[in-house]
Amino acid sequence: MDIWRWVIESANQLRKDGDQRLAWLIYAVPDRVSDLKHEEADGLVTEAVALARAARNPWLELYFRHWHMQSRVIHRHEVKDCLPEAVSLLDFASRPDTQACPQAVCVVQDLACTYADTDGPGYVEERLAVARETLDRIDASWPCWDCISSEYGSALLDADRGAELLDFVDQQIRAIHQRGATVGHNLHAQRARALLLLQRPQEALEVTLHIDGKDPSHTTTLKRDHLLVRCYLALGRLDEARDRIPHLERVRDSPGYYDDWSEVIVEAVLADVIPLSHDLITAFVHMGRRLHRNGSLFKRAVLWQRAATLLLRAQTAHAARLLLDRVDAAIPELRAPQTLQAAQRPLRDALAHIPPHPPTSDPDAPITDPAPELDAALR
Repeated sequence: MDIWRWVIESANQLRKDGDQRLAWLIYAVPDRVSDLKHEEADGLVTEAVALARAARNPWLELYFRHWHMQSRVIHRHEVKDCLPEAVSLLDFASRPDTQACPQAVCVVQDLACTYADTDGPGYVEERLAVARETLDRIDASWPCWDCISSEYGSALLDADRGAELLDFVDQQIRAIHQRGATVGHNLHAQRARALLLLQRPQEALEVTLHIDGKDPSHTTTLKRDHLLVRCYLALGRLDEARDRIPHLERVRDSPGYYDDWSEVIVEAVLADVIPLSHDLITAFVHMGRRLHRNGSLFKRAVLWQRAATLLLRAQTAHAARLLLDRVDAAIPELRAPQTLQAAQRPLRDALAHIPPHPPTSDPDAPITDPAPELDAALR
């Protein structure tokens, strides 16, 4: 299934009809999103949707609105006000005049990711349902098979259903092989995550190495590096893990990478692969603050817990308490807070065992207590 053919044909026809601007926007909008030029994309989408409506072309309206959701949700994790738009867009994609558009399938990913970012564990059943309904009406020859399968798998991952995830991914991969198609990097990554969850790191490493340089995109490279670090850490190959850790500058301005990066950093610090620093703590705080502004409720709380884990290792009790208090305050906002609550208990226990006045005279101490800065940043 060539989901782009109609896009190319539409642009060519618009040029023949003299509508050069709309033809240009068909390529300009996804280009800006893919190049992470999101402010430019915001402006172009407003114009593009208006022109598509004026041309009475609902397929193009769907196409542009979908790319805007990709920009806001997938890349920027701006989900605070996106759930109504994601539901509205899915309704629009289900109309008789739009449901045959290939991007009507892509809209399912937009909604699933909005659910996941808002409250991943809390919306597991909704995510599974919307992904399953879509998988039932396409087949493994579609490139969308990889993306939608990945969204189904992400829901299972958030539910900590590792064995079920592995069985599902293997089933989806078999379907692709039966169609003579190529397995995409999303399914390889989900299979590696399932194996890591099941504590099978050597197999996870072998799978991750299949996510190769054939797709040189920034996202795929970071995803592969994140998984490689986790595999190497689990296998005790610490030098190789250290060499693969993504530098902060690669992720600082892209909230879509915060979850993977923070997970790797905590595991690397706890394994003494990299030192804990004030800059790392500051980065965690500002990432959490940005996720808070964006309405990413669950991922924000997870990131605060990870930052607290680092602070507890550094024996900085007051700052760790600030973050754990923030997590406690966030729990009532979530539909399924059990995962966070379970993670809070050992962190609170560790906090209770930190001496009230830990030694501060060690010149090699990794960080100073950033509580005042944290307090200001979390307001």
